[in-house]
Amino acid sequence: MQPGAVRRCSRAARTTGRRAGRRVVAELVTRFFAEEGFTTSADEVRSRVLPFVAEPANAAFLAFDGDGAVGIATLTTAYGFETGRYGEIEELYVVPSHRRRGVARALVEAALAEAARLGCHDTGRRVLDRA
Repeated sequence: MQPGAVRRCSRAARTTGRRAGRRVVAELVTRFFAEEGFTTSADEVRSRVLPFVAEPANAAFLAFDGDGAVGIATLTTAYGFETGRYGEIEELYVVPSHRRRGVARALVEAALAEAARLGCHDTGRRVLDRA
C-alpha cells in the first residue's frame, strides 16, 4: 500500500477469521486511550473489538506505512427521529511519528465516505480538551 494508505477493517475480516486486523485495532485504540489518559484497560478494549466490527453500521479504518499500521479511525452510526441516520467518528489516532503527514485526513475522508455510503445525513467528531 502507499504510505498513509487507508484500509477498512470490516465485518468480512471477522468472518474470515483475520485476527491480525482485530489485534491491530486493539493495539492502536489502547495506545490512543493511554496517551489521552482514558481509564479503559487494554483487556477491555480487546474484548470490545469483535462486537464493534461485527456491527454492520460500524467501521474501523487503518492507515498503513509499509507493513505497519500508523493510524485508526472508527465510525459508529445511529438513527434518530430528527435527522435520520447519522454518524460519529469515535476514535481518531495517528502514532506520533506519523503525525502532520495527512494520515488523519485520509482516515477522516475514508470514514466520511463510508458514512455517506451508509446513508448518514450528518457525521460529526467530538474533540475532547484534556488540558
